[in-house]
Amino acid sequence: MYVRRMNELPKYQEFIEPMLAYLAQQSSPVTNFEINKAVAEALGIPTHHLDEIHSGSRTKFQYQMAWARTKAKADGKISSPKRETWVSVKA
Repeated sequence: MYVRRMNELPKYQEFIEPMLAYLAQQSSPVTNFEINKAVAEALGIPTHHLDEIHSGSRTKFQYQMAWARTKAKADGKISSPKRETWVSVKA
């Protein structure tokens, strides 16, 4: 559950665990949108944090989630079978 101060969006490192848990439950590749939605719900992130713009039309939440996916991929925990879709790498 999201317990940070209400004026702060968590850092990308805090998104990795719920993202990996969600991906481990999926039997087929899932999109960035589906992952973002699941992580936001799992952490109970308020809507005003989900809508805050980072740059252009990309939100700060989407930006942090992109970094979470990048880190998890670099660590060999997830892979991308095609653009903007992800699967858990079974150990």
